[in-house]
Amino acid sequence: MTPLECAKFIKATTNTYEKVIEPNDSRITTFFRDYCLANYGKLSEEEFLKFYEDKARDKLDVVWNNLTIMKYGGDLRHITEASNPDDPREIKNIEALPRSKLSSDQTLFKELIGLFRVLPPSS
Repeated sequence: MTPLECAKFIKATTNTYEKVIEPNDSRITTFFRDYCLANYGKLSEEEFLKFYEDKARDKLDVVWNNLTIMKYGGDLRHITEASNPDDPREIKNIEALPRSKLSSDQTLFKELIGLFRVLPPSS
């Protein structure tokens, strides 16, 4: 992502198409100062993922809102991507999901909850 692409993203997610957002906008310069560690004017994929991870922890509602505005679904695929039954990421059997197993197997659920009592609190 370049500063110009970042400006386009800000315009799209804040619905400010009529306003000019320059690549030297303080939000953009701060963003690149904090996350563009290679300092070559373009964010690497690794640097973007670090930013995304940080914001998903700090401002999850904003991240989901931005994804929705940019037309990404809950599966993080763009809405133009058709569902492909051969996609290895596609869930074929919902009953194989952990939440399904936990909700249908009381013994497994109780064991998991028991771990919360055994494990030390994270710091």
